[in-house]
Amino acid sequence: MYQNLILAFSGLGLFLYAMLLMEESMKKLAGRSFKKIIQNSTKTVLKSIFIGVLTTVILQSSSLVSLIVLSLVGAGLINLKSGIGVIFGANIGTTVTSWIVAIFGFKLNIESFALPLIGVGSFLLLFFNENKKISASAKLILALGLLFLGLSYMKESMEAFAKNVDLQEYASYGTLAMVAVGFILTAAIQSSSAATAIFLTALYSGIITFDMGAALVIGANIGTTMTAMLGSIGGTPDKKRIAAAHMIFNLATGVLALILLPYLSRFILENLALKDDLTMALALFHTIFNLLGVLIFSPFISSLANYLNTLFTKTKTPIAHYITKVPTDIPEIALEALKNESLHLYKNTLEFCLFIINIRPKDVMTDKIKTDKILEKNSDILDLNYTRLYNNLKKLEIMIISYANELKSKELKEEEVKKIGEITEAVDKMMFASKTFKDIKEDMDRFALSINEYEYFIYQHFRYSVARLFKNIMRVIEGEKSRVANIVRIYNEISKDNKNAIFYISQRIKEYDISQENAATILNVNRAIYFASKSLIESANRLFLPMFDFTGDRSEFRVTKAL
Repeated sequence: MYQNLILAFSGLGLFLYAMLLMEESMKKLAGRSFKKIIQNSTKTVLKSIFIGVLTTVILQSSSLVSLIVLSLVGAGLINLKSGIGVIFGANIGTTVTSWIVAIFGFKLNIESFALPLIGVGSFLLLFFNENKKISASAKLILALGLLFLGLSYMKESMEAFAKNVDLQEYASYGTLAMVAVGFILTAAIQSSSAATAIFLTALYSGIITFDMGAALVIGANIGTTMTAMLGSIGGTPDKKRIAAAHMIFNLATGVLALILLPYLSRFILENLALKDDLTMALALFHTIFNLLGVLIFSPFISSLANYLNTLFTKTKTPIAHYITKVPTDIPEIALEALKNESLHLYKNTLEFCLFIINIRPKDVMTDKIKTDKILEKNSDILDLNYTRLYNNLKKLEIMIISYANELKSKELKEEEVKKIGEITEAVDKMMFASKTFKDIKEDMDRFALSINEYEYFIYQHFRYSVARLFKNIMRVIEGEKSRVANIVRIYNEISKDNKNAIFYISQRIKEYDISQENAATILNVNRAIYFASKSLIESANRLFLPMFDFTGDRSEFRVTKAL
C-alpha cells in the first residue's frame, strides 16, 4: 500500500510538472503568435468560439487560453463579447485532453512511446540549449513524455488500489459530493486536464463508477474557473467581467450536465454501446456536455456581456490632489499648490506612458529593479483602459490651467507671473508627450505580438530606452541630483536613434523580411518616442530641473549647472 501511494504521488507530480513544462514551452514557441491570432480572429461570436477551441487544442491548456484572453480584454485589444466567445470555445477545446488520455493512455503501451520522447527531448535540450526555438521544442517533447509516464504511474498505482476498494463505500456519498471533490481537486492543482486524467485513471482501474466519474468531471469543469478568477484579481473591470463570465458559463453548464446526467449516461453507455470502454465514454460525456453548454448559451453572449458591463464599476477617485484644497486668494500658497499639482500631473504622465508600452509604473518609478529585469517582469500586454487614463490627464490639465489663469488675475510679483507661465508651458509639453504615446499604443501592442524577430527586438529596445529615462527622472525627483547626467546621456542616445533610424531600418528590411508598412511604422514610433522624451525633459526643465540647455542644433541637451 505504501509503495502504491508513493507511485501515485510521483505519477501525479510528473503529470503536473509535464503540464507546466508544456505551457511554458508553448508560451515561448508561440505565445505572441497565439495572442495575435486571438486578437485578429474574434470579429464575430462564431469566430471567437472557433478560435477558443483551436488555441486550447493546440496549447492543451484552457487555463493558459483564459489568461491570454484576460490580458487581451484587459488591454482593450478584444472586446468583452469576443473574450466570452473564446472562453466558451476553450471549454470545448479542453475536452480534447480527455480523448488523448483515454486513447493513448489506456489503449497503447505508454512506456513504448513515453520513454523515447523523454530521451529525444532530453538530448535536444542538452545539446541545443542555446537555441531558443530548439530548446522550447525539446521541452515540449520532454513534457509529452513525462506527461504519459506520469499517467502510466498513476494507472499502475490505481490498479493496485482497485483490488482493495469497495465501490459501495463511495457510492453513498452522492453525486454532489463527487462534484465538490472534482471542484476542490481542480482548484487546488490549477489544472482540469490533470484532474480529468486522475478521474479517467480511477475509472479505468474500477475505483469509481461511470456516474461518479461524470460528476467528478463536472466538478473539474467548474474548478478550472479558479485560474481565471485568481488572474483577474487587481485587474481592470473588463478582466473581472471575463472571469465572471467564465464562472457563470461553467457553473450553468455544470448544473445542466447534472440535470441531464441520467439521460446522457444511458445514451452513451447503452445507445452508443460504450459499457465496455468507460474511459472513452467519460471523454465523450465531457465533450457532449460542454458542447451542449456552448450551443445553448451562445445566443445569449451579447446579453451576458451587457449584464456584466453593469458590474465591477469603480468608485471615482479625486483627479486633483492640491489645487482643489487651496483657494487662489493667498497667491504664495496657491502657487505652491499649483507647482505640486503640476508635479502630480507629471508623475501621472510618466505612469500613463509606461502603461502604454506595457510596463507597470511601480517597477520603474518606485522599485529599485534593473531595466533588463523590468522588461522580463513585464513581458505581457498589460490591463489598460488607456482612454480613461488619458481623459483623466486631460481633465487634470484643464483644472491646472483654469487654476493658473485664476491665480494670474491676482496681484502677483513679476517672478510669480513668470513661474506660472513656466508651469503652464510644462503642462502643455506633458500633454503633448501623453498624446504622442497614446497614438503609438496600437503599434506598440502589434510589435509585442509580432513573430518577426526584428519588430519584437525594436519593441523591447523602445521600452528599454523609455524605462531607463523615466527611472532616472524619478530618482532626480526624489533628490538624487547625480542622476541628471544619466538623463542627458539616455536622451542623447534616443536622439541619435532618431537621426539614424532610416539608415538602420533600411539595412534590416530584407534581412528580417519587414514590410514597407511596418518599416514606416517603426520609424513613426521611433520619432514619437524621441519627441515625447524631448517634451518631458523640457517640461521637467520648467518644473523642477532647471539644469538643461540646448546645443546649437537644438536636438541634444547638455548640463548647464553644477550638480
